[in-house]
Amino acid sequence: MTTSKKTVTEAKPANYAVWAKDAADGTRRLKLVVTTKAGRVEQTYYVVPREFGYTLVKDAVGATRDLLYNVTTTWADWTCNCPDRRRNDRDGYECKHVRGLRAALAKRPYPETL
Repeated sequence: MTTSKKTVTEAKPANYAVWAKDAADGTRRLKLVVTTKAGRVEQTYYVVPREFGYTLVKDAVGATRDLLYNVTTTWADWTCNCPDRRRNDRDGYECKHVRGLRAALAKRPYPETL
């Protein structure tokens, strides 16, 4: 009798973005969950609307400085000033901030309340 070994592959967690509970001052918070080479990473950002886009402020406990990422939205393109976007400066590339914010806004526009 021949036995076959089945290879079980573990599914990677899906990359997603959800609106987290608002901050005490009413500022919207966005939770991004992504899978990197190092594993699953969850990060929450405060989302502040601007004239042509949004500013994402990293919500990091014990951070010595605020980490700001400006996501600029135009009719043709969404861009971000994060290091990942600057390293991959090519047409059509979207960093996790742009992909996450775009997905969250598609589900629930910013001005709505949770």
